[in-house]
Amino acid sequence: MKKIQNKLEKICKYLKKSNLCLSSSQNDGRINSILNEDEILKQIEKKFDIDVPMARNWADFYIDNMPINIKVADKKTGQNINIVQAVNRYLIFMFSVITLALLFVPLFKKDKHMIHDILTSRSVVKT
Repeated sequence: MKKIQNKLEKICKYLKKSNLCLSSSQNDGRINSILNEDEILKQIEKKFDIDVPMARNWADFYIDNMPINIKVADKKTGQNINIVQAVNRYLIFMFSVITLALLFVPLFKKDKHMIHDILTSRSVVKT
């Protein structure tokens, strides 16, 4: 179990550093999550040995036969983010990319959250 937890932590760190542009086109965060799933899984597959099941499987991917699901969620409620939260997250991310200095914030934070996650109270959640 510790081995899987370590892999998940590495995947989370990798995704936080990745330049993913997640969808925020729908008011329903569940729909945006579905639209983002393929892009996120492709990004993970580039660096990690994961098994991605066929479509409509209840797990997003498997690590050593352990089913794993991922989502971008509100840190306070655990619910999927809505369009306003997604747009805020994206705009703050773009601002931090432009200024570059804000990209170094995770180096000085224990939880390693990026500035767009801190300012919007959002986080990538391992489920």
